[in-house]
Amino acid sequence: MKRYGGIALFFFTLLLMSVLSILQGTNAREKLALAGSLPAGSAPVNCAPADVPCLALTFDLDPGADNVPTLLSILKEHHVKATFFVTGQWLSSHQSEAKAIADGGHELGNHTENHPDMTSLNEKAQTEELTLLHSEVLRLTGVSMTLFRPPYDRWDNSVIQNASKNGYRTIGWSIDCLDWKDYSASDIVSSVCENDSLRNGSIILLHGGARHTADALAPMITSLRENGYQFSTVSRLLESR
Repeated sequence: MKRYGGIALFFFTLLLMSVLSILQGTNAREKLALAGSLPAGSAPVNCAPADVPCLALTFDLDPGADNVPTLLSILKEHHVKATFFVTGQWLSSHQSEAKAIADGGHELGNHTENHPDMTSLNEKAQTEELTLLHSEVLRLTGVSMTLFRPPYDRWDNSVIQNASKNGYRTIGWSIDCLDWKDYSASDIVSSVCENDSLRNGSIILLHGGARHTADALAPMITSLRENGYQFSTVSRLLESR
């Protein structure tokens, strides 16, 4: 019996070591993804850990995002620069707002021409989604975009590698304020400012068309500043690492 008990203990130990090894590997991969330091084509940059308390506000602009002038006014009043990921569908009816974003010193990013699930497209179609919008924004604003955010957070290696081939770095986020759920302004502020993931280099996701985002923006900026945070565009945040 002692012999069988020893054998059972031996195999249980082996199993436990294997499980721990898998978990450690997973945790390491998650930490690398958070730092944006996985090999090219592996994962979006979700955070840009830095020594200084700086973070990036980002806005996705899909069709229906009609409150950009209000957002720009608030950002200007608080001396904050942000990154706006635009779609071709939004751009077609908001050209003056796109120019205002660029003229205000904010950053424009590529959120695709038609907002598709990029993982469902072949390489040629993925490229067209990026390059069509790129050309439109360049013609309209003179800005050559370098950041790409996949619609619906749907991506795989082929999507990220194709974006890289077309001169784009793929960007995710570390904090989703959930404004798209029509949460109240105070709940949106709390979801960011009291978030356990809030740290130096955080990339915060907001939506230009959400009902209460504009109302939440000023108090969010104020609260983050009171906690010592500065603001930057995503590109400058990545450069500061």
